Amino acid sequence: MLLINSKFLNVLTFIVCTLSISACSQSPESLISSAKDYIARKDNKTALIQIKNALQINPKLAEGRFLLGTGLLEEGDAVGAELEFRKALDLKYSRDQVIPLLAKSLLAQGNAKKLTIEFGQTLLEESSAKASLLMSLTAAYAMQGDLEKSKSSHDSALMVDPTNVPARILIARNKAISGDVVASLALVDQIISDSKDSFEAWKLKGDILLIDKSRAAEAQLAYKKAIELKPDYLSAHTSLIALFFQQKNYLLAESQLENLKKLLPNHPQTKFFEGQLAFHKQDFKSAKEFVQQVLQVAPSNVQALQLAGVIEFQLGAYSLAESYLAQVVKVAPDLLLPRRVLIQTYLRSGKPQKALPLVQFLADKEDLDSDMLSTVGEVYLQNGDVKSAEAYFAKAAASAPNDARKKTTLALTHLMSGQVDMAVDELKLISALDSGTSADLALFSYHLKRRSYELALGVVDILDKKMSGKPLPAQLRGRVSFAKNDMSGARAGFERALAIDPMYFPAISSLAELDVLAKKPALAKSRFESYLSKSPKSVQAWLALAEFEIRAGTGKDEVSKLLAKAVAANPEDVMPRLFLITYGLQVMDAKGALIAAQNAVSALPGNSVLLDALGRTQMATGEYNQAVITFQKLSSQEIQSHLPHMRMAEAYAAAKNKDSMIKSLNQALELKPDFRPAQRNLIAVDLADKNFPRALSTARLIQQQSPSDSEGYALESDILSVQKKWPEALLVLQQGIKQANFPALAFRQHAVLLELGKTAEADKFSAKWQRENPGDSVFLLYLGDAALARNDLLAAEKIYLAVVNLKSKNAVAYNNLAWVLDKLKKSGALAYAEKANELMPNQAAFMDTLASIYASTGNFEKAVSLQAKVLSIDPKNMAYKLNLAKIHILSGKKDLARKQLEELRSLGESFPAHAEVATLLSRV
Repeated sequence: MLLINSKFLNVLTFIVCTLSISACSQSPESLISSAKDYIARKDNKTALIQIKNALQINPKLAEGRFLLGTGLLEEGDAVGAELEFRKALDLKYSRDQVIPLLAKSLLAQGNAKKLTIEFGQTLLEESSAKASLLMSLTAAYAMQGDLEKSKSSHDSALMVDPTNVPARILIARNKAISGDVVASLALVDQIISDSKDSFEAWKLKGDILLIDKSRAAEAQLAYKKAIELKPDYLSAHTSLIALFFQQKNYLLAESQLENLKKLLPNHPQTKFFEGQLAFHKQDFKSAKEFVQQVLQVAPSNVQALQLAGVIEFQLGAYSLAESYLAQVVKVAPDLLLPRRVLIQTYLRSGKPQKALPLVQFLADKEDLDSDMLSTVGEVYLQNGDVKSAEAYFAKAAASAPNDARKKTTLALTHLMSGQVDMAVDELKLISALDSGTSADLALFSYHLKRRSYELALGVVDILDKKMSGKPLPAQLRGRVSFAKNDMSGARAGFERALAIDPMYFPAISSLAELDVLAKKPALAKSRFESYLSKSPKSVQAWLALAEFEIRAGTGKDEVSKLLAKAVAANPEDVMPRLFLITYGLQVMDAKGALIAAQNAVSALPGNSVLLDALGRTQMATGEYNQAVITFQKLSSQEIQSHLPHMRMAEAYAAAKNKDSMIKSLNQALELKPDFRPAQRNLIAVDLADKNFPRALSTARLIQQQSPSDSEGYALESDILSVQKKWPEALLVLQQGIKQANFPALAFRQHAVLLELGKTAEADKFSAKWQRENPGDSVFLLYLGDAALARNDLLAAEKIYLAVVNLKSKNAVAYNNLAWVLDKLKKSGALAYAEKANELMPNQAAFMDTLASIYASTGNFEKAVSLQAKVLSIDPKNMAYKLNLAKIHILSGKKDLARKQLEELRSLGESFPAHAEVATLLSRV
């Protein structure tokens, strides 16, 4: 219980009375009289103070309660007004005065049913009071969907009082809704003539005038007149500000909003307009804060939900955007803006299949603009329906005949559907007729991919004329030269682009790449650093510099510091934070990654990408329960996404909670029935439990879902192979190859034939497959690995050499070939190992091979240094520690070797190479 010092209370009372002599000395009646004067002067706030002072002296003053209720209703406090009106009734104040206003307070609270039950049969004496109550009942019945009683109440109101303004306003509004604008305006003008202070009539006049867009200026004057008559009339303020927003007159909108903020600073409508204005200024963070305040009060408000969805879309928080916009589309399916943004949300978040029902709803709409038609086409294109996409792109191009971008999109669709000649001709025509560059760039890309370098340069010549003084044409010339392996020509092109625009980042990045190839890493690095000195917030420059440092083998601490600087320079950007987290996980710095992820989620709460990254780092640090909680939170944000459930399944699996893992996998499949990772994991669980029938059922379901994909057949053959059912596995693979001619099925069939002892048939199948699929490096890689498994190094060498000649960017083939050549003591091993590491840098397995080759060629310093990096990347892999010991032995540093081997010996038989460790220890 709160105890108040009585002496302090007496002093406080004295101070209050001293500062407000009138309140402590005047009678309640004189205070009420003063309040009425303030009301007449439209000073409602001062009037309320006087009324409350009067009621403090005499709480049972009936007129005071009525006037306080009236004032509170004017201020928008309908709940407080209802309480005061009921007290006034209890004190026997005039029912004719109180009940009409009590009815309005109930209506303002949305208590329509309560109003009709309590006052539906109430009889009042004065005609104006009767009409006012009947008009409240008119609205209450309409809110409940009882249109017959609503009309009856309205008719009764007019019979009782033909001059009743609200009743006449309703007639005028209905006439406008029915399309009789002339009659409705005439009636409103008559109401204004009869009742010159009717602010509601002026507001309605503005609404009616706006039906004709050419009369917006007159509507503006009408709204201003309504506000002049009632300065705190929210509806007129709202309409006027909304009109300014429609006209894109943001200065007037902001000015009018300032007036509203003075009157109703915390009203939801005020906050909504503040959010809308912040959105226009691209201050999305503030816009989000304002709209959240609206949604706390009105969580189902369509306008607020729409604005919230569009804000989250702009912020890249697609899961939140989807949540808000899906609600709007559900309750207001004909609104195109939220539907358009929701479709774009699905496309950007990789969920084109969810956008399909949204565009199918629009199939019979004939009033779609060209942008919407183009969006529909994009949805069909991403869902693989090129024919439907082409049809909508054609409609978009036809509805906007001067829009070269839409014509270009249609041409590209023709290109995708195999109509190459038609597409190229269309692009050429667009290029010739349009001053824009979209068609030219599409043509350039097409020719470059086909290695038609002269044709590509011809397009650049056209761009030179269209983009005089711009760096892009020179940059494209450099790209063509680079593709032709003309490094001097490439450098000339990129330098020319940079001469035109010294801050053109694509040219800087391209020149840095050439510097690296020319063994000038310091120069490459200086380019990025120089750019950042002039543009310190450039995310692409920070991340490019970080990637350069990683490729250069810079230590993880230095790279992490660099990325931390990128985050500090761009605290609101997701990408630097995500890069820092991902890098920490890649270099096994799970604790550092966790700190970065926690900071990221704290700085950018609600971002699904960062929340997912936090969960993954918690997994990496062994905090499986925390990871589950994080993924559950992600799931509550991404309600329709299957991925959080998959993440939870992984966390449960790591925590060895099999039942919860299976439940999460099934939840993922409920949302996406053909989600392969979940299906594969369920099959793995069933195989571990030897529940082969259920595993086979899942594999066959995959075949039904994707009959032209190899995975279902491969999984079924694997399940049968585990059971040693080789003939059945062979039959499945043969059927699968007929449906899906994939290498994954071919090498399995070859392996099964060998298991059946059908060596000649396997050789025959292998020869036939290679003859019919000459570009298949996957099958060749399998053959090389098989030769390696049986220790046939010469055969493996021949096969891996064929792979690298066939597909020059296969890092695995380069690595394995290097390892085989080193074992065979043949030349070339070092070059192949270096190529593997160049193609895929910072891969522990490839670095381990290179370190071994450095050692075998006598370069022990490089070998030890590189193997130390291998162990920093994967410290738990004891095979890498054993290799380091071998390198020390070769270099003659037996003490260092012994130290490593002693650590390995302590592992005992749990280490597969324990016998080799014992042998090596006996030699050092």
